[in-house]
Amino acid sequence: MKYTLMKLRAVIFGVCLLVTVNFAYAKIVIVANTMPGLLEVEGKNKPYNKVLNELMLSTHLAADIVYAPPARAAKLFDDRKANCIFPASKKFINEVPKPISSNPINFAKAYFFTLKPYANVEIINNPSLSIGIRRGFTYGEALKGIAKHKLVEVNTDAQNLGLIKKGRIDAFVAYIPDLNQQLIRDNKLYFNESVYVHDESFVCHNSPKNSRFLKELDLIITKLRKQGKLAALLGVHYVAP
Repeated sequence: MKYTLMKLRAVIFGVCLLVTVNFAYAKIVIVANTMPGLLEVEGKNKPYNKVLNELMLSTHLAADIVYAPPARAAKLFDDRKANCIFPASKKFINEVPKPISSNPINFAKAYFFTLKPYANVEIINNPSLSIGIRRGFTYGEALKGIAKHKLVEVNTDAQNLGLIKKGRIDAFVAYIPDLNQQLIRDNKLYFNESVYVHDESFVCHNSPKNSRFLKELDLIITKLRKQGKLAALLGVHYVAP
């Protein structure tokens, strides 16, 4: 009986040790926030896919990538089913302790886009204008300036383009690199100075394991940036700070 009990304890201890070791060496899970034209499930030639693949090939830490649309990606991260989310900015994430992030791989700048020249102040001071915005997107102070305007919510920038060409909106707010320079030229869009800027980074829950992962990523991001390879991978979607 005593031997059986000791054996049972040894088995239990072995199982606990196995679980502990597996947890300690579990892969980092990154939820990839998919964006048409930038980061896609089957988008190996898309700019953010290329950056992600380059970074994962260069890092010595194992990571699993889970692709999900924005709302689903945010929920997976919030529910702590992923260590990190990419691309993201920690300024949008409220949790305790505060999240940690990598160096930026790119920047996103929001602009008012129109089919004829407008100064930003003209748009902001004219509440009779109809303005298209992406549902669920954050545009910082820009939305405060157009709070009295007729805001038309859409799911994609393509919908905004369709609406402005049909004359159903006067302007829309969108981010570059979501809209790249070629698309802007092809649609003959006008824009002025940016109305909001945020970084595009890897954001992780604050933990020693995630911190080690980000430190290694930062070494690679810095190297790629200095070599000019980061800008080359992003191509027309590269946005300077």
